[in-house]
Amino acid sequence: MKRTILPVLAVIFCLWQAHSQEAGATFYSGVTVGKTHDPIVSKEGQYQSGYLVGLDARLNDGGLYFMLSGEYGKFDLMSQETISITKGEKFSFFKGRTGLGFKLFGNEKVFVSSKLQASFDIVLNYNNDFLKPTEYQINDGFLGAATGIGLNIYALFVELEYEHGILNLYYEKPETIINFYTLKVGVKF
Repeated sequence: MKRTILPVLAVIFCLWQAHSQEAGATFYSGVTVGKTHDPIVSKEGQYQSGYLVGLDARLNDGGLYFMLSGEYGKFDLMSQETISITKGEKFSFFKGRTGLGFKLFGNEKVFVSSKLQASFDIVLNYNNDFLKPTEYQINDGFLGAATGIGLNIYALFVELEYEHGILNLYYEKPETIINFYTLKVGVKF
């Protein structure tokens, strides 16, 4: 019972804080590419690619604000000869993020922003048979730290983001720490 009550209270508190502090949210979609240092996962001259959709919640107004984010997407298990968000064997993931966002310069309607967020990446689904010939095992999750630079024009949002990997994507393969580069386009409401 305690396991259920505490998360529900935390969500209610966050929603109350968001409502009471002129919260904002950004719904976005994007394309992402990544590369590891492992020669089997990321062959020379190739990248892993995919897509994502997400929601950033800003929990207060002003030049510095707290952010909570969630993203769902699909990403290549192994690198491909061409970057494609739909072709290739993909795994699905969910990224939970928390951190700070801040305005760099501009006015209320048009400004440049940045962020610093911790990323908790959870692998949801993948084809294990695809990995059997390599004897690689994907981890249930991995960690990263994200930053980015965004352009905010009224309700339009465009961001170039970099996520630096901290924990490896594949079990007992430290070379599979992955870095992501993502281009996002979204709408603020």
